[in-house]
Amino acid sequence: MTYLDTLIEHYARWLGTPGALESPKERRRREMPGDYRVLVARPRGWGGKHFYLTCGMSRPDDERKLELFLIANTYDQSLVDLLSAVAAFHIHGERLGLEHTVDFGEPWLPGSKCTCGYISWPYLLGGSPFAKMKSEHGTTYVLCLIPITPEERRVKIESGAEALELLFDEGKVDLADPLRDSLAGLGNLARPLDQTGPMLAGIARSYQDALIRHYSVHLGNRGELVRLKDGRQLGLPEDFGVVIVKPARLAFRFFHLTCGMSREDETEKLELYFVSGNHEVGLVDLLGALALGHLQGGRLGPGMIVDLGGPYLPGSTCTHGFLSRAFVPEDGIGELESKYGTTRVLEVVPITPEEARVGRESGPEALEKLLKEGGIKQLDPLRRSVV
Repeated sequence: MTYLDTLIEHYARWLGTPGALESPKERRRREMPGDYRVLVARPRGWGGKHFYLTCGMSRPDDERKLELFLIANTYDQSLVDLLSAVAAFHIHGERLGLEHTVDFGEPWLPGSKCTCGYISWPYLLGGSPFAKMKSEHGTTYVLCLIPITPEERRVKIESGAEALELLFDEGKVDLADPLRDSLAGLGNLARPLDQTGPMLAGIARSYQDALIRHYSVHLGNRGELVRLKDGRQLGLPEDFGVVIVKPARLAFRFFHLTCGMSREDETEKLELYFVSGNHEVGLVDLLGALALGHLQGGRLGPGMIVDLGGPYLPGSTCTHGFLSRAFVPEDGIGELESKYGTTRVLEVVPITPEEARVGRESGPEALEKLLKEGGIKQLDPLRRSVV
């Protein structure tokens, strides 16, 4: 398959519709590669919104490939030209990337105050799996172009991307509405960034914020950030916490996920989580203990077996944990790709000493096969060993 065919197939798979390929007007078309097009799609479940996605903004032999898309409430041929103008700037002018801004030079749609654009991670489309397309042609990043006002652009330039995205979070407006008001200058920045409500209170709006976004996108809820009472005294970073989420699409499950087990400057980052049938405070402490061991040099990774020091929940025979991606119930949560690099997010699957022995003697693949064939009930702490 050609690069464009692979890209179009990727779009169709995620949007659930093939859409239609369109060309920019002749003047703009002369600036673009001959096979360049814009895919226009109106997927179901998006309230009639239209997606405009570049096809060929990058070349197959580009080392770092980038494609962009924007979302609008209506169809308008001018958006094909606008997106193509940004693509032409990338091709012939300055190379664009995540968190860059551009000046459109005019309203993105008639009557709009938004004359600029901000390139964002596509949180609404599942984050990493959509944004990072891997194929025989290499890796292509598909990022979202959000129309913004000059005032909002100034916030990004002066205070950083996190400050701008905080405006988006707090503003709760339809960013595809061309007639929306500017979110800047409305008092949103009057408070310190660490006073934005219980979910984000006290947490650095950086790597940890990227993690929280990742968790909320894939689980459908933002959840609650819990800190260990004696975390700092134990040796954990001050900003370490555990996010507890009750997923929107998974009944009777609670996810307990580390937030800050790795530092943002680490090359290989790792976070862990447990799944249980209830909100379990004991799992917060257990994850803190695993994080502490990891940070103090006992580096953890996929396929490893850890001794939990006792039953993971009262009455359970599971005293060990198996770090696995095989049981991840939500596609994409196992890997976060952000400006801070790649983070692996592994589930700690509670296992019995007998099951742990199988893993140590026969390897992680044999253990995964055993657990799957045994049909273990992960939410049942009182389950029997499958050995």
